[in-house]
Amino acid sequence: MAPLKTHPSEEKGILTVEDKSVLRDREIIHSVLNGEKENYAMLVERYQSLVIGQAWQLCRNWDNASDLAQETFLAAYNALDRLQNQEAFGGWLLGILRNIYHNWLRAQKLHTIPLDETHESIPSRDNPGETGLSQDEMVKISRYLQALPDKYREVLVLKYLKDFSYREISSLLKLPVSTVTMRLNYARKFLLRKIKEDGWL
Repeated sequence: MAPLKTHPSEEKGILTVEDKSVLRDREIIHSVLNGEKENYAMLVERYQSLVIGQAWQLCRNWDNASDLAQETFLAAYNALDRLQNQEAFGGWLLGILRNIYHNWLRAQKLHTIPLDETHESIPSRDNPGETGLSQDEMVKISRYLQALPDKYREVLVLKYLKDFSYREISSLLKLPVSTVTMRLNYARKFLLRKIKEDGWL
């Protein structure tokens, strides 16, 4: 490979690079911050597969993963001058992705479980061998869920509707696994108590 050739501008410190693939992240970031904004595309190309892959692990949908990745790179670009450790760009980028996904999740109101999804987990009182619920029972369950504080309803949805593991929930919400476990236990006990109060069990 030909040796890296650069020459900094005395005024702006802009880099001119013949083989840009050999640049380290910090060198690319430095050039972007010093005026060569088009060089940010190199960081996007370098980390695109990683970010989209991680986004898919979170949302399990390629279209949404692509949108989340695009928002992540845009947010990173806008905050690039605040990155203190430029060699840690990749980890910093994934942290931004997690925050954006968390905000997206809230915007999608996934902490509110739709009525047509609750019937799959709790059997009907009149037909205990089936999963169907009457309209009245579905309304009651929806009310139970709405009565849960957000922090408990959120982990319940991530675990049972989005099929996240305890560690994935912990990473997403930036909580210890023990806290995730505690909140899930509370949410389950809360729902069970409500069901018993209504004589379903």
